[in-house]
Formats: sequence, C-alpha cells, structure tokens
Amino acid sequence: MEYPALRALTAEWSPLLRGALIADAYSQDRDELSLTLDAPAGASTLRVRCAPAQPLIWRADSAGRARRNTASVLDGTVGRRIAGVRVAVRDRHVFIDLEGAGALQMLLFGSRPNVLLVDAAGVVAESFLRNAEWRGQAAPAPRPAPWPDTPDALRERWRSDRTMAAALAGAVPTLGRAHAAEAVGRAGAAPDDPADRWADWGGLLRGVTVVEEQIAERPLPHVYSAGRIPQAISLLRLSDPPGGWEGREHASVDAAARTWAVMNLAVERFLERYRPLESALSAAARRLAESAGAMAVEIQRPSRADRHEHLAHLLMAQPDGRRSGLARLVVPDVISGAGADVEIVLDPALSLYENAERLYSRARQARGARDHAASRHEAIASEAARASALVDELRGFERAGSARDLEAWQGANRDEIGRFVRAGAGAAERLPYTRFDLPGGWEARVGRSARDNAELLAKHSSPHDLWLHARGVAGSHVVLRRPARGAAPPAPVVEAAAALAAWHSKARTQDLVPVSVTERKYVRPVKGGPPGLVRLDREEVVLVRPGKV
Repeated sequence: MEYPALRALTAEWSPLLRGALIADAYSQDRDELSLTLDAPAGASTLRVRCAPAQPLIWRADSAGRARRNTASVLDGTVGRRIAGVRVAVRDRHVFIDLEGAGALQMLLFGSRPNVLLVDAAGVVAESFLRNAEWRGQAAPAPRPAPWPDTPDALRERWRSDRTMAAALAGAVPTLGRAHAAEAVGRAGAAPDDPADRWADWGGLLRGVTVVEEQIAERPLPHVYSAGRIPQAISLLRLSDPPGGWEGREHASVDAAARTWAVMNLAVERFLERYRPLESALSAAARRLAESAGAMAVEIQRPSRADRHEHLAHLLMAQPDGRRSGLARLVVPDVISGAGADVEIVLDPALSLYENAERLYSRARQARGARDHAASRHEAIASEAARASALVDELRGFERAGSARDLEAWQGANRDEIGRFVRAGAGAAERLPYTRFDLPGGWEARVGRSARDNAELLAKHSSPHDLWLHARGVAGSHVVLRRPARGAAPPAPVVEAAAALAAWHSKARTQDLVPVSVTERKYVRPVKGGPPGLVRLDREEVVLVRPGKV
C-alpha cells in the first residue's frame, strides 16, 4: 500500500481505535499477524500481511481465532490499550501507540516487512518475524522521502529516460503511481509521454500540489482493478485511468483497504495454483513440440530403404549369385542407367543372393521404421497441439480468473492435464511437516509420517537447526528452526518444541517424557533402515510434559 493511502487510513483509524483493548495477538497464516481488538464500537481484527513486495494492512469487522494451526505472538501487546494510530512523515512506518508507553511499529515496505513491539526507549522488545534477530536492537527510524517543493527541486530529481508518470512518481515518491499520473494529466501532459521533452516545471508542480491537497484534505477512496487484478488505491477519481482499469468508490479508506487486501490475497491464492500448473503444462507443450519437430526433420530425410533395395536388386542380377567369401563387390549400376560403378559392402560368410536377402530385409525394416515414425510423429504433433491449447486456455485465467474458477477448470480437464503433467501440479506444494509458531517468533516443524520425517530431515532443515524426538518410542521428528548459526533459542522455546515432540509420539499419554535434543548435523539416517530411522552422534535429554502450542 502506498504512502497516501496509509496516511488517510491511519487518520481514520486513530479516533476509531483509540482506547481499544488488544485482546489477542496471533498468527494463523505464515507472515500474517492478527490483533483482536475490543472497542466500544465492537470487536474487530486488525491484520498485517508481511509479504515481500506487497505488504498489506486492513481491518475486519469480525473477530475470531481458529482453533488449529494458530500461534500466539507479541505477548507484550495483549491486555494493552491503543492510544492512537499514526504514520511516519513521508515513510511507510505505521505506529500503533500504546497507552503507558511504547508502540507497535509496522514496517510496510521492502523485502522484509515486519511488526515490532518497541518500548519507551525505542528498543525492540519483541518482533513478529525474526525475533532473535530484532530483539534488543534499536527500532529503525523513519526516513522521510524527498518532497520537491520548488520547480528547480523538481527538475533536479527528474529522470528524463522515463515516461512522464514514471518520472514524476520517481521524483515525488510518496505521491504514488496513480496520483502521479493524475498530476501529469492536470499539468497538460499524457502519462505515457516521454519525460525528456518536458520543460514547464512550474505547471507540473502546480498539478502535484492540487492533487496532494485533494488526497490529503478530501480523500475520495477508489480501488482500481483490471479484471480481478488490483492495480491501485487512489484517493480521488482518476480523470483518465489506463485502459482496462475499472474503479470502485468506497465510503471510507478503511473499506478500500479491506477490498484491496481481499483482492490481493485472492490473486495470491490464484497464483499459488496457477504458476506451477502453467509452468508444468508449458514445459510439456514445449517438449512435445520439440519432439514433433525433430521427428519431422528425420522423416524428411531420404529413406535408406530405397538404397538397400537398389543394392539388393544389383546383387540378384549377378550371374554367380551363389558365390561367397567376398567382403565387397564393385558392379556397374545397370538399373539406374547411369552406368557408374557401385561398391557394395558384403558379409563374406554369405553368398551374393544371401547378402541380397539381407539388404531386402533391411529395406523392409527401414520402411517399417519410417511408417512407424510418421505415425508416431502425427500422434506427438497432436499431443503437442492439445497441450498448447490447454496452455492457451489456462492463460486465459491469468487476467480475470480466480482460484475457484481455476480449480473448476482443472477438475473438468483433469484427465487431459494428467497426460502432460504429474498429479498435484497446480496445487499448493505439499510440505512434509506441520508448522508451529513458538513464543518469540521461533518456528517448529513436525513431521507428518515416517517418510515425511525422512524428507523433513533431508530437505527442510539446516545443519544448525535443533532436532528433537521422544526418546525410545516411535514418533515425529521435530525441527526447531534457527535463523542463524549463532541464534540460541531460549530454554522455554526448546522445552515447547520438546513438548511437541512428546505429544506427537507414542508416549503422549505419559506425565513426563524424555526427549532427545541435538543439532540436526548430528542426526544420520540408518542405511538400509526404514524411512525416518536415524542414529545420533550426540544428544542431550530434556524431560517435559507432552503438549501442543
């Protein structure tokens, strides 16, 4: 979300959420924080999606935490009330100030968005993501983006190798793409005009000023999309939106932010299914087309059958056809009429007639192979054409499709798709583990089965991660992820992971269970043993009560 929308959103939220109690803080989707808020106006949930390149923040009017696959986070916020909501000056740091002291600082930009609980001294007390990395560090200070307020300042920041809209968005970065295009239009230019021809810097600055005053003082929120693909949140009605864009006006920025988030999450779910399927089908179509092309080239080459048959005829025309012992024979080409001599390679153990029969046999084989290649080429070319047609149909969903539409199309074409791609392509990747969020932002991975235990060990863990398993009984492997080699999980976190290992074992009903703990690099699969069977080079043992997070 761009800065103008965050500024308008926090201005709406501050009076709405002031005094609200943070009743719960949890995560039920990776990289997504949920805060349950109890306010006089009713309960709601504030959600923050810390996804690289597209962080999202929105408020849902309902409140409710799922029973499964959720983890409590940012414990220091629970039970505290909100004093206000604000955004940094010309930077995408959103602050939820807490009564007493401290704030939630949301970094809604860059490749590593995050939410930090910051104390009164500006030190990170807890972090939603990468807690071990952030805890105890000074919170990052906002850095206001430049705002050229004179024609000369605007000209100095101008990039003439872009279009007008792109150059203005770069020169005034907090204006936003859609608002920059609107300001260009109000200055008398087209957004797609080359920027190197512009000279009226005063007129362009006036266009920027008019747009800025309107979106800051009288925001009229619109969400623009092309089909199902969200394009921009604009705080005014665009005079000349790009082709294919449709705008929907909203009663509040809060409502626009909700629509923006829902649309982006729908696209994310769609792409999770679409991308692997499109990649697999495209690769199959390309591979089949290449095979069909290679076969066509081979079929066009002169047939060896005619040559074999021609030489066989020449041998059968020899008067001493029963003679053997010759390795080669040079005879005049009496069949073609060219008169040139022809050398024929022979098998000395066979007579000339027998060599002729061998050449006739080769001719029959060559013709059979050619006929088979032609038939096979036709089948492969047909398969390539069908795979290509499926790719074209699939790509038709890219602009206007939804995950539900795509799933229905896959179901209707399941058999045909199955001829070209492996089962499961286009579904979300199946992971061999269940993810659990532990206090302080730590992550535990619990194997789902014996084979999954082996895959978790081999492909989904690092040498410095901690490995845990209930000692002496069958159960799941548990991997406690360490973000860096030197990151040492606190004892309560290790005990929580050990409790998971005990719970997911045959010893679940015992009061206390011994659990082996070691670095993953000291865990080795037993050669020839069943999946998941390992030996340990070293271990420590903790005694815990079985339990889930």
